[in-house]
Amino acid sequence: MKSMGRVFLRGLLAVLPITLTLWLLWWLATVAEQTLGAAFRWVLGEEYYLPGLGILAGVGVIFFIGLMTRAWVFRVLADWVEGQFQRLPLVKPIYSSIRDFVRFFRQDSAEQLGRPVFVHQNGFRVVGFVTNESAAALGRAGEVVVYLPMGYQLGGYSVVVAADRIEPIENLNTSEAMRYVLTAGIGSEGAPPAAKG
Repeated sequence: MKSMGRVFLRGLLAVLPITLTLWLLWWLATVAEQTLGAAFRWVLGEEYYLPGLGILAGVGVIFFIGLMTRAWVFRVLADWVEGQFQRLPLVKPIYSSIRDFVRFFRQDSAEQLGRPVFVHQNGFRVVGFVTNESAAALGRAGEVVVYLPMGYQLGGYSVVVAADRIEPIENLNTSEAMRYVLTAGIGSEGAPPAAKG
């Protein structure tokens, strides 16, 4: 009976990412069609409304929000909304977890981490990101500050290491390396990144 449960769990884990992705796309499409489509029906009238205008408008709204994220007014408004969410006891942990996870997959946030490197540790290597090329402010000249995130963004460590104990990861950019770390390498195409030597 246990083996049947394990087989079922493996099957569930295999279809879950695809199912969740399709469900999210379907949900976005139906919500956009229902809400924005209703607005189009009201403005244009039922006889001039074409099915799918709501979805098209939803894509446009998301694109517009993407453009507006760089505007000062939008950032102030977003910070205010975020502040309100942070005050709600049940909403705060959910919102914070989702926000932090999504931020690590954004290109601009990932690039702020610095270059991806291997940190040599007693015969093995840890993937990290150089956040400061000099630890002189900490009284450690000749050393660098490296952030070592944990899988699935459960936390991480900032460590100060000698510059000769790090090695650049040549075949991954910062975003790709962060995705690799966050998912613990699960589902990554090809072999894990190999270090020289």
